[in-house]
This record gives sequence, structure tokens and C-alpha cells, in this order.
Amino acid sequence: MIQYRLEFAKQYLDDAVELFQKRRFNSSASRAYYASYQAMWAALGEPEDGKIWRHLAIIKQSIL
Repeated sequence: MIQYRLEFAKQYLDDAVELFQKRRFNSSASRAYYASYQAMWAALGEPEDGKIWRHLAIIKQSIL
């Protein structure tokens, strides 16, 4: 599952770069955000409750 998340992160990052080059900065920032979200999910692993990581939960986990 880690590889799956990292592949999504890479796709989102590629999209972010392409959008940035087209000067579509808001869309680029959105894709970059989701790239980091997927990468953090890969780093943290699956949540204990078997559901999905919510954005705030990832932030809290990364601070701990």
C-alpha cells in the first residue's frame, strides 16, 4: 500500500509542476498539497481504525 500512495504522490507532483509551468498557480498548489498528503499517508502507514487519514489527523501525527 505504501508504493500505491507514493505513486499517487508522484502523479500529483507531476501535475503540480505542469500546472505551475502553465502559470496556473492555484491549481498547481492544490495538486502539490495532495502530493504531500499522499506522501505523508505513505510515511505514516494505514490508520489504526482501518479508515482513511483525515487531513487534520495527518497534521497532528506529523507534529507528534
